[in-house]
Amino acid sequence: MAVVETVTFRLASDTDEDDFLRADRAMQTEFIPNLPGFLRRTTARSDDGEWLVVTLWQSQPQALEGERLADSSPVCRRFFDLVDRETLMVKRYSTLD
Repeated sequence: MAVVETVTFRLASDTDEDDFLRADRAMQTEFIPNLPGFLRRTTARSDDGEWLVVTLWQSQPQALEGERLADSSPVCRRFFDLVDRETLMVKRYSTLD
């Protein structure tokens, strides 16, 4: 079973959207594709300003390892410095097929 990870959040009040998009691109190209079990990642924004990142993993242990490695990554730190942490919500779902 694969794992679908969703992360929803709003940007911190002082975050410039272009800065965030650069940080998101760095996550997409420098950090996440190098992790074991990574399958796909995409970022989206709603009309009301909420953001969503969806990441597909091969397994739950690999998703959890990605989270652990993010804690020590400067690329991830930059990304999360631009996020309003009070609005941050992470969920993981196991696929049924």
